[in-house]
Amino acid sequence: MSREWSTMLQMATTIDGICGNAKWPALVFDSYQSARDWMVDVTPLENLKPVLDVEDCVLFYFGRCSGQPVTRPEDVLHIAIMPRTRASLSAFTPSVDNVDPLLALAFKEAREFAEATSKLRAMEALVRFIIQDSSYALPGDDEEDNTIDWNEIFESLWYMLEADGWGVLKFNDKLAYSIPSVEFSTFEVGKTVLQSKRLALKKAI
Repeated sequence: MSREWSTMLQMATTIDGICGNAKWPALVFDSYQSARDWMVDVTPLENLKPVLDVEDCVLFYFGRCSGQPVTRPEDVLHIAIMPRTRASLSAFTPSVDNVDPLLALAFKEAREFAEATSKLRAMEALVRFIIQDSSYALPGDDEEDNTIDWNEIFESLWYMLEADGWGVLKFNDKLAYSIPSVEFSTFEVGKTVLQSKRLALKKAI
């Protein structure tokens, strides 16, 4: 069965023509909202172009996040708006002959995203790439029973939680899980936003 997240992955040209105008592994979205649904912050693009043209697509390029705050639109290199014809989209090619380290990193990340065993794991991987934190780990409790695989349990139940309205979000450059219908006025860490899978499961149960 085709995975939703792997079908979003394609090869696309880049705005700056890096690596000798090589095509880059990228996620292709039809709208700003569909990009946001995958935790991609498209605010800089939306400020530049509030309404997309019919032929436009939103692109997220793997391996191009610097991890540093971006203050100018021209510094945003990991996301772009481009007409599909200019993006020259083609099927994702999992291997590449180019030995450029940045492009190699992009392919490594793209393969990991495409091979995720569930939508939740694909989203977690994408958030990790965006954060670009090599020490990324979900916060845990010291008293946690290490014999329990909370990742496996959480993943097996996620489709039910998501159907009930649970969501995934970024908080303080970490991944967190929100209960249904969380709004700004009800955002409270530990109660409506949980920073570990174990705590999220306890809340759901």
